[in-house]
Amino acid sequence: MITISMSEARQSLRTVLDQAQSQPVTITRRSAPDMVLLSAADYAVLQQARFELAMQKMRGNDTNQAVYKALADK
Repeated sequence: MITISMSEARQSLRTVLDQAQSQPVTITRRSAPDMVLLSAADYAVLQQARFELAMQKMRGNDTNQAVYKALADK
């Protein structure tokens, strides 16, 4: 992962965007991590993983299991 300051990111935005296509770029503000820049593809993978984790948690809940069964029986 690449780490750069906000000032550096502003000065070389095109380069930072190119770098983010291959790996996350951490942008710091006042020497502390402030945000991470990801490619759209990496973000989509992250969102899919969050969705799948949420679905696993829902499936593990007995109340939700009853709802799923009722919907499946319709």
